[in-house]
Amino acid sequence: MVEDSEISGRFGFLTLDLVLRVILPGALALFLLNLLFPDALQTLTATPIGGSLAFLIIGFLSYSFYRAFYVGIMSRFWSPHLHLARTIIGEVTRSRTSWILVRAIYIEWRETAGEDARFKYIRRLTPYVHAGYQAAIIFLIFGLIANQKSRYPGTDVLLLSLGVLLFVASLYQDVELNTIEGDLLKVSRDSFRRYVVQVSGGPAAERPES
Repeated sequence: MVEDSEISGRFGFLTLDLVLRVILPGALALFLLNLLFPDALQTLTATPIGGSLAFLIIGFLSYSFYRAFYVGIMSRFWSPHLHLARTIIGEVTRSRTSWILVRAIYIEWRETAGEDARFKYIRRLTPYVHAGYQAAIIFLIFGLIANQKSRYPGTDVLLLSLGVLLFVASLYQDVELNTIEGDLLKVSRDSFRRYVVQVSGGPAAERPES
């Protein structure tokens, strides 16, 4: 795998996030749309500008809805490190912090936590995991649509199967990353606590956890 900066350097304005979270989902959605509703795609791509805008808008909307779904729902079920982070933040602030703020504080700390090889591994793999989830959801949505609209028997089963398999594969990798992050946060608890004190304006000195 390569760093985001290396991708950007090779393809100019393109970054890893843009490719995996907007361009590829947009291409996948347009491909499946053409498979199920070829007439609709012809309308969307009647002009080069219209086709480009449709491509980018579909990809952007796909990412926006996926991100809201992951942050608001999925991350609450298999992110034990975020639950631990919320506990530590609560110890410092003496209040219950919203889930979105907990996640933001944790990610900010992780990005500034140093050059630990495990953090590098997490940062490299995470975009691919989210891209897998996003593509899986697209397959599932179009699989449900194909069940009602497809002119080709078996298309719905194929798309739903691909969606389920890709979702399970992404979930497996996500659980692996979350396990690593949980272990890292446990051994770096004091570092995270100091960071929370710094960003929250809490007490200047906190008793280290044993």
